[in-house]
Amino acid sequence: METSAPANQSSLDIPLGSLIFLSRWLQAPLYLGLIVAQGVYVYHFFVELWHLVSGVAEWAKTFIALGTENNPDYRAVMWQVIVHLTFVASALLLAWTDRVSTQTATEVRAEH
Repeated sequence: METSAPANQSSLDIPLGSLIFLSRWLQAPLYLGLIVAQGVYVYHFFVELWHLVSGVAEWAKTFIALGTENNPDYRAVMWQVIVHLTFVASALLLAWTDRVSTQTATEVRAEH
């Protein structure tokens, strides 16, 4: 019993399809390399996260010590205030951006 291609397929379609299907093995090393690279990034992320978490306790001690001294270092307090105001400004800008994007999306939906 002989199998033949349907009338609407050319004689190149079947070998081309097989070639494309077999090409997945060319992609396998690429994907394995991406998985390894992602593993390295996850490892470095957790190392940096550990440094950050372990440094927070020291930073908190320093911050509390500044508040309990009789003569605080005004330069350090000034920079702490600047950093906190930067965080507040960043949060306000994020909220404003979210509001603008939500309004724009609502307007686009209303037009359609």
